[in-house]
Amino acid sequence: LLSERSPGSSYPMSLFGTIALVRQTLFDAEHYKLERDRYAKAPAGMARPVYDQALEALEPALIGREPVAFHADTALQIRRALSAAREFRLDPIVVGGLEADETIDDLKAARARLIYSLNFPVRSSALPPDADEPLRTLTVRANAPKVPAGIASAGVRFAFTTGGLRDPGDFFRNAAKAVRAGLPAEAAIRALTIDAAAIAGAADRIGSIEPGKIANLIVVEGDLFDEAMTIRQVFVDGRAVEIDRAPAARATGR
Repeated sequence: LLSERSPGSSYPMSLFGTIALVRQTLFDAEHYKLERDRYAKAPAGMARPVYDQALEALEPALIGREPVAFHADTALQIRRALSAAREFRLDPIVVGGLEADETIDDLKAARARLIYSLNFPVRSSALPPDADEPLRTLTVRANAPKVPAGIASAGVRFAFTTGGLRDPGDFFRNAAKAVRAGLPAEAAIRALTIDAAAIAGAADRIGSIEPGKIANLIVVEGDLFDEAMTIRQVFVDGRAVEIDRAPAARATGR
Protein backbone atom coordinates (compact mmCIF):
# COMPACT_ATOMS: atom_id res chain seq x y z
CA LEU A 1 0.00 0.00 0.00
CA LEU A 2 2.75 2.46 0.92
CA SER A 3 5.59 0.99 -1.11
CA GLU A 4 7.46 2.34 -4.07
CA ARG A 5 5.71 1.85 -7.37
CA SER A 6 6.62 2.21 -11.00
CA PRO A 7 5.09 4.96 -13.12
CA GLY A 8 1.93 3.82 -14.86
CA SER A 9 -1.26 5.04 -16.40
CA SER A 10 -3.31 5.17 -13.20
CA TYR A 11 -3.29 7.74 -10.40
CA PRO A 12 -1.30 8.03 -8.23
CA MET A 13 1.86 7.42 -10.22
CA SER A 14 4.40 8.15 -7.46
CA LEU A 15 5.09 7.14 -3.89
CA PHE A 16 4.42 10.70 -2.72
CA GLY A 17 1.06 10.64 -4.47
CA THR A 18 0.17 7.25 -3.00
CA ILE A 19 0.87 8.41 0.54
CA ALA A 20 -1.09 11.62 -0.02
CA LEU A 21 -4.05 9.69 -1.43
CA VAL A 22 -4.12 7.21 1.46
CA ARG A 23 -3.97 9.96 4.09
CA GLN A 24 -6.60 12.07 2.34
CA THR A 25 -8.94 9.08 2.07
CA LEU A 26 -8.60 8.40 5.78
CA PHE A 27 -9.15 12.07 6.61
CA ASP A 28 -12.27 12.02 4.43
CA ALA A 29 -13.52 8.90 6.20
CA GLU A 30 -13.01 10.53 9.60
CA HIS A 31 -14.89 13.65 8.48
CA TYR A 32 -17.68 11.53 6.97
CA LYS A 33 -18.11 9.64 10.26
CA LEU A 34 -18.11 12.91 12.23
CA GLU A 35 -20.86 14.38 10.05
CA ARG A 36 -22.96 11.23 10.24
CA ASP A 37 -22.63 11.06 14.03
CA ARG A 38 -23.50 14.73 14.35
CA TYR A 39 -26.61 14.30 12.18
CA ALA A 40 -27.68 11.19 14.13
CA LYS A 41 -27.60 13.14 17.42
CA ALA A 42 -29.39 16.28 16.23
CA PRO A 43 -30.85 16.00 12.72
CA ALA A 44 -33.18 19.01 13.03
CA GLY A 45 -32.08 21.83 10.74
CA MET A 46 -29.18 19.82 9.27
CA ALA A 47 -28.82 18.53 5.74
CA ARG A 48 -28.59 14.76 5.71
CA PRO A 49 -25.02 13.71 4.84
CA VAL A 50 -24.66 12.22 1.37
CA TYR A 51 -24.19 8.46 1.62
CA ASP A 52 -20.72 7.29 0.56
CA GLN A 53 -20.34 3.51 0.52
CA ALA A 54 -16.53 3.58 0.25
CA LEU A 55 -16.01 5.95 3.18
CA GLU A 56 -18.57 4.15 5.33
CA ALA A 57 -16.73 0.88 4.74
CA LEU A 58 -13.69 2.39 6.47
CA GLU A 59 -15.55 3.13 9.70
CA PRO A 60 -14.87 -0.26 11.40
CA ALA A 61 -11.15 0.33 10.86
CA LEU A 62 -11.28 3.89 12.18
CA ILE A 63 -12.96 2.82 15.42
CA GLY A 64 -10.64 -0.17 15.91
CA ARG A 65 -13.23 -2.85 15.25
CA GLU A 66 -11.35 -4.25 12.26
CA PRO A 67 -7.59 -4.37 11.58
CA VAL A 68 -5.96 -2.80 8.54
CA ALA A 69 -3.43 -4.78 6.50
CA PHE A 70 -0.45 -2.92 5.01
CA HIS A 71 1.71 -4.66 2.43
CA ALA A 72 5.27 -3.70 3.36
CA ASP A 73 8.57 -5.52 2.85
CA THR A 74 11.47 -3.17 3.57
CA ALA A 75 12.13 -1.69 7.00
CA LEU A 76 11.30 1.76 5.63
CA GLN A 77 7.97 0.57 4.22
CA ILE A 78 7.06 -1.14 7.49
CA ARG A 79 7.84 1.95 9.56
CA ARG A 80 5.90 4.08 7.08
CA ALA A 81 2.87 1.81 7.44
CA LEU A 82 3.08 1.81 11.24
CA SER A 83 3.34 5.61 11.22
CA ALA A 84 0.10 5.84 9.22
CA ALA A 85 -1.56 3.39 11.62
CA ARG A 86 -0.47 5.47 14.60
CA GLU A 87 -1.68 8.74 13.03
CA PHE A 88 -5.17 7.38 12.38
CA ARG A 89 -5.33 5.04 15.41
CA LEU A 90 -5.58 1.95 13.23
CA ASP A 91 -4.95 -1.65 14.28
CA PRO A 92 -2.13 -2.70 11.90
CA ILE A 93 -1.22 -6.00 10.30
CA VAL A 94 1.95 -6.03 8.21
CA VAL A 95 1.87 -8.36 5.20
CA GLY A 96 5.13 -9.38 3.54
CA GLY A 97 7.66 -8.32 6.15
CA LEU A 98 10.86 -9.30 4.39
CA GLU A 99 12.86 -6.98 6.68
CA ALA A 100 10.56 -7.24 9.69
CA ASP A 101 13.43 -8.31 11.93
CA GLU A 102 14.84 -4.78 11.58
CA THR A 103 11.62 -3.24 12.94
CA ILE A 104 10.84 -5.45 15.92
CA ASP A 105 10.65 -2.56 18.39
CA ASP A 106 8.30 -0.67 16.06
CA LEU A 107 6.07 -3.71 15.58
CA LYS A 108 5.86 -4.32 19.31
CA ALA A 109 5.14 -0.67 20.09
CA ALA A 110 2.27 -0.71 17.57
CA ARG A 111 1.03 -4.11 18.77
CA ALA A 112 1.14 -5.09 15.12
CA ARG A 113 0.85 -8.62 13.82
CA LEU A 114 2.84 -9.95 10.89
CA ILE A 115 1.79 -12.15 7.98
CA TYR A 116 5.20 -13.22 6.73
CA SER A 117 5.54 -14.23 3.10
CA LEU A 118 7.25 -17.53 2.38
CA ASN A 119 7.82 -16.32 -1.17
CA PHE A 120 11.54 -16.00 -0.50
CA PRO A 121 13.48 -13.88 -2.99
CA VAL A 122 15.54 -15.81 -5.51
CA ARG A 123 18.12 -14.86 -8.08
CA SER A 124 16.49 -13.65 -11.28
CA SER A 125 16.62 -16.19 -14.09
CA ALA A 126 17.13 -13.28 -16.49
CA LEU A 127 20.60 -12.60 -15.04
CA PRO A 128 23.62 -14.15 -16.76
CA PRO A 129 25.33 -16.78 -14.58
CA ASP A 130 28.37 -14.55 -14.04
CA ALA A 131 26.42 -11.33 -13.33
CA ASP A 132 27.03 -9.63 -10.00
CA GLU A 133 24.19 -8.51 -7.72
CA PRO A 134 24.11 -5.66 -5.18
CA LEU A 135 25.27 -6.66 -1.70
CA ARG A 136 21.93 -5.60 -0.21
CA THR A 137 20.07 -7.92 -2.61
CA LEU A 138 22.28 -10.84 -1.59
CA THR A 139 21.91 -10.02 2.11
CA VAL A 140 18.11 -9.81 1.98
CA ARG A 141 17.91 -13.09 0.08
CA ALA A 142 20.18 -14.90 2.53
CA ASN A 143 18.38 -13.43 5.53
CA ALA A 144 14.81 -14.25 4.45
CA PRO A 145 14.63 -17.70 6.14
CA LYS A 146 16.08 -16.23 9.36
CA VAL A 147 13.50 -13.47 9.86
CA PRO A 148 10.77 -15.66 11.47
CA ALA A 149 13.15 -16.80 14.22
CA GLY A 150 13.86 -13.20 15.22
CA ILE A 151 10.18 -12.30 15.12
CA ALA A 152 9.22 -15.33 17.23
CA SER A 153 11.89 -14.70 19.87
CA ALA A 154 10.65 -11.10 20.21
CA GLY A 155 7.11 -12.26 20.93
CA VAL A 156 5.49 -10.71 17.84
CA ARG A 157 2.51 -12.78 16.70
CA PHE A 158 2.92 -13.88 13.10
CA ALA A 159 1.55 -16.23 10.47
CA PHE A 160 2.81 -17.49 7.14
CA THR A 161 1.33 -16.69 3.74
CA THR A 162 1.69 -18.25 0.30
CA GLY A 163 1.35 -14.82 -1.34
CA GLY A 164 3.35 -14.65 -4.57
CA LEU A 165 4.46 -18.29 -4.62
CA ARG A 166 4.38 -19.87 -8.07
CA ASP A 167 5.02 -23.38 -6.81
CA PRO A 168 2.69 -24.34 -3.90
CA GLY A 169 5.27 -26.91 -2.84
CA ASP A 170 7.64 -24.10 -1.87
CA PHE A 171 5.34 -23.15 0.99
CA PHE A 172 6.31 -26.05 3.25
CA ARG A 173 9.83 -26.21 1.83
CA ASN A 174 10.42 -22.58 2.81
CA ALA A 175 8.73 -23.05 6.19
CA ALA A 176 11.21 -25.88 6.75
CA LYS A 177 14.07 -23.54 5.77
CA ALA A 178 12.87 -21.12 8.46
CA VAL A 179 12.92 -23.94 11.02
CA ARG A 180 16.44 -24.93 9.99
CA ALA A 181 17.43 -21.25 10.29
CA GLY A 182 16.44 -21.15 13.97
CA LEU A 183 12.65 -20.91 14.17
CA PRO A 184 11.37 -23.39 16.78
CA ALA A 185 9.18 -26.03 15.15
CA GLU A 186 6.38 -25.32 17.63
CA ALA A 187 6.39 -21.63 16.63
CA ALA A 188 6.30 -22.63 12.96
CA ILE A 189 3.29 -24.87 13.58
CA ARG A 190 1.52 -22.05 15.43
CA ALA A 191 2.21 -19.73 12.49
CA LEU A 192 0.46 -22.28 10.27
CA THR A 193 -2.46 -22.90 12.63
CA ILE A 194 -3.68 -21.08 15.73
CA ASP A 195 -1.72 -17.84 15.29
CA ALA A 196 -2.82 -17.61 11.67
CA ALA A 197 -6.41 -18.15 12.77
CA ALA A 198 -6.11 -15.51 15.49
CA ILE A 199 -4.75 -12.90 13.08
CA ALA A 200 -7.63 -13.70 10.72
CA GLY A 201 -10.14 -13.33 13.54
CA ALA A 202 -11.21 -16.97 13.26
CA ALA A 203 -9.50 -18.58 16.26
CA ASP A 204 -12.89 -19.41 17.78
CA ARG A 205 -13.60 -21.74 14.85
CA ILE A 206 -10.31 -23.08 13.50
CA GLY A 207 -6.60 -23.25 14.26
CA SER A 208 -6.46 -25.80 17.07
CA ILE A 209 -7.85 -29.20 18.00
CA GLU A 210 -10.66 -28.41 20.45
CA PRO A 211 -14.28 -29.53 20.93
CA GLY A 212 -16.64 -27.48 18.80
CA LYS A 213 -14.06 -26.26 16.29
CA ILE A 214 -13.97 -27.11 12.59
CA ALA A 215 -11.89 -30.25 12.17
CA ASN A 216 -9.43 -29.42 9.38
CA LEU A 217 -6.58 -31.81 10.13
CA ILE A 218 -3.50 -33.31 8.51
CA VAL A 219 -1.97 -36.51 9.86
CA VAL A 220 1.66 -37.01 8.89
CA GLU A 221 4.29 -39.67 9.40
CA GLY A 222 7.62 -38.22 10.46
CA ASP A 223 8.68 -34.65 11.17
CA LEU A 224 6.31 -32.13 9.59
CA PHE A 225 9.26 -30.06 8.34
CA ASP A 226 11.36 -32.98 7.10
CA GLU A 227 11.47 -33.64 3.35
CA ALA A 228 10.93 -37.32 4.11
CA MET A 229 7.59 -36.56 5.82
CA THR A 230 4.57 -38.40 4.42
CA ILE A 231 0.97 -37.17 4.60
CA ARG A 232 -1.18 -40.10 5.73
CA GLN A 233 -4.62 -38.58 6.21
CA VAL A 234 -6.41 -35.30 5.51
CA PHE A 235 -9.68 -34.22 7.09
CA VAL A 236 -11.71 -31.21 5.95
CA ASP A 237 -14.53 -30.18 8.26
CA GLY A 238 -14.22 -33.55 9.95
CA ARG A 239 -14.51 -35.58 6.76
CA ALA A 240 -11.71 -37.71 5.39
CA VAL A 241 -10.41 -36.61 1.99
CA GLU A 242 -8.94 -39.03 -0.53
CA ILE A 243 -5.23 -38.39 -1.08
CA ASP A 244 -3.76 -38.71 -4.55
CA ARG A 245 -0.56 -40.66 -4.07
CA ALA A 246 2.25 -40.78 -6.61
CA PRO A 247 2.62 -44.29 -8.08
CA ALA A 248 5.48 -46.30 -6.66
CA ALA A 249 8.64 -46.34 -8.74
CA ARG A 250 8.82 -49.45 -10.90
CA ALA A 251 11.79 -51.69 -10.30
CA THR A 252 14.18 -52.14 -13.20
CA GLY A 253 16.28 -55.16 -13.96
CA ARG A 254 18.76 -56.36 -16.46
